[in-house]
Amino acid sequence: MAHPATSSSGLSSESSEQIEKPKESRNMKGTLSLSPQVPDATQGPVAIFWDIENCPVPSNVHPEDVAGNIRMALRVHPVIKGLVTMFSAYGDFNAFPRRLREGCQRTGVKLIDVPNGRKDAADKAILVDMLVFALDNPQPSSIMLISGDVDFSPALHILGQRGYNAILVIPARVSVSSALCNAGSFVWDWPSVA
Repeated sequence: MAHPATSSSGLSSESSEQIEKPKESRNMKGTLSLSPQVPDATQGPVAIFWDIENCPVPSNVHPEDVAGNIRMALRVHPVIKGLVTMFSAYGDFNAFPRRLREGCQRTGVKLIDVPNGRKDAADKAILVDMLVFALDNPQPSSIMLISGDVDFSPALHILGQRGYNAILVIPARVSVSSALCNAGSFVWDWPSVA
């Protein structure tokens, strides 16, 4: 597994770079400057929301290994140091092989079965669970969202403004909205994490 690395450069779709956004700060003369800063370590709880249909288990990775790889990426993160208290994957699991479902469940991933009959059903379920987590866990909690869906950007922006860390893991080789990428405190490439 490639470990996400801290970087202040742009995100390449084939890299394992993590983007750190510039923070506003005032120097001794009172001039406003934008410079990357490493925030203090965050000890609050971490929730992982995985849109398994937008970011599927890679064909060269065993389903049992994916959850461990995701947890390892968080363990080596320089800022997020809290415990994972929630790890859920969302999708129409009737369409997934039994081996994948069992592999995820054995590693502690809660499968939220969302049949594809309704438009954006998985996105709505993720959004509700993400906001319930935020209500139940005051900042500085962290939310890892594994998805490339732009519909999550308003919620992530608001949570970020309220002091939550948002780690966004996006699919590779797919055009992802800049609005979504800008909503994450940290942005990782899915293949580098899975």
